Amino acid sequence: MMLTTIWKGIINSFEKKFSYGDVINHYVIVNELGKGSYGTSYLVRDKKSEQRFVLKRLRPYKRIFNKGQNFIEYEASVLRNISHPAFPSVFSQGVDGKSPYFVMEYKEGKTFETLVFEDKMCFDENKSTKIVLKLIMLVGFIHEKGYVHRDLRLPNIIWNQGELSIIDFGLCARIQSTSHVEVQKQKDYMRERAITSDFYAVGHFYLFLLYSSYHDFDHKEKSWEEELTISSQTRRVLRKLLGIEEPYKGYKEIIKDLCT
Repeated sequence: MMLTTIWKGIINSFEKKFSYGDVINHYVIVNELGKGSYGTSYLVRDKKSEQRFVLKRLRPYKRIFNKGQNFIEYEASVLRNISHPAFPSVFSQGVDGKSPYFVMEYKEGKTFETLVFEDKMCFDENKSTKIVLKLIMLVGFIHEKGYVHRDLRLPNIIWNQGELSIIDFGLCARIQSTSHVEVQKQKDYMRERAITSDFYAVGHFYLFLLYSSYHDFDHKEKSWEEELTISSQTRRVLRKLLGIEEPYKGYKEIIKDLCT
C-alpha cells in the first residue's frame, strides 16, 4: 500500500493538470471527465463555435517511462478505422508541451454507471434485453472491423434518449483469437484480444442492468442464478456470454438468441 501511494505521488508530480479556462490551441477547458492508465480526458469548448468536444491528453509519465506517444495516436487511428455514429469522431490532434492529445466528439447522454448507481434507475428483464441487443450490434460492428474493445464497462457505455454510444477505445486491439480456451487462461477475461472477452464484458453489463431492479430480502450470499428471477432464455444467454456454457462464436448468434 505504501509503495502504491509513493508511486502515485511520483506519477502525479509529472502531471500538470488543466484547470477551468485553460486554452489548448483554440479549445477551452471546461472540466476533467476522467483519468485512465494512459490518458486524461477533458470536456472542452471550441472558442469559435462554442461546440463541446472531448480532449484526451497522454499522461506525462507514460511518455517518460513507456515512450507512450503511440497510445494517443493509436486510439485516434482506431476511431477513424471503425467510424460509426455511435462512436466518437476524431477532429484533430496536437501536442501540448511534450504531451500529445487528440480532440474527439462529445457524446451526449449519461453513462450507465451514473444511471445505475447515482440515478438509481431500474431496468427490468425486457428493457435490459433490448439495451443489450443494441449494445451487441455495436460490438458486432467493432468485431467486423477486426477489433475487440476490451473495456465494455458501465462508464464507457452511454445512453441518450434510447440510443447507445460506446466511448474510450484506449484498450481496443486487433483480434488475435476467437478461442475461449485462450481467454480462460487469463485472470482478466476482458483484456484478452479475443471476441469472447467482449462477450464476457457484455454479460457483466447485462447482470448490472438486471440487478438494478433486484431487492435482497434475506441477505444470504447467493449466485446470480439463484438471486435473479429471469427467463430460462436470458439465463442461457448469460451463461454463454460469461463462458459458463460453451461460449458464442460470433455476435450474430447472440442477436439470434436475444431476439428469440
